[in-house]
Amino acid sequence: MAEARPGSVAANILTIAEFEHLPRPLRPDQLRQIFAHLGPPYRLMAKWALITGLRRKELCGLELFQAPETAHLDDEEHPLISLPVTITKGDRSRTVYPPIRLLDRKQHYIDEVRGPQLRLLRRRQPDHPLPSALFLNTRGRAAQTLH
Repeated sequence: MAEARPGSVAANILTIAEFEHLPRPLRPDQLRQIFAHLGPPYRLMAKWALITGLRRKELCGLELFQAPETAHLDDEEHPLISLPVTITKGDRSRTVYPPIRLLDRKQHYIDEVRGPQLRLLRRRQPDHPLPSALFLNTRGRAAQTLH
């Protein structure tokens, strides 16, 4: 230990300074590479996370009824739509504001991916439940987070 002088603090001279490495945002080329490897619904979920800041738990907790219909809205008058989120970190409700075009992609997913997927599953298994979750995995169940 170094000897303390008046007005100074004794410290171990063998201590090595450690600097915290802050997280860096992904570059556009890295994002394109990630999105290229994601299929439905995970590509759309990643876009939602990137654009709205929703966490995995929040995305997986979105219910079909929560995402509003946008066909009647003008995208210039309503560029952002408020969306209340109830399943959140710390279980505190919050509101996110996805752009109307992201909600349009959500509607496309519902009409072109989710709906046909559930119809096919119900033809094979008539008792297959109709999940209320917005995003479904390949088995037609709510997409879940990995812990």
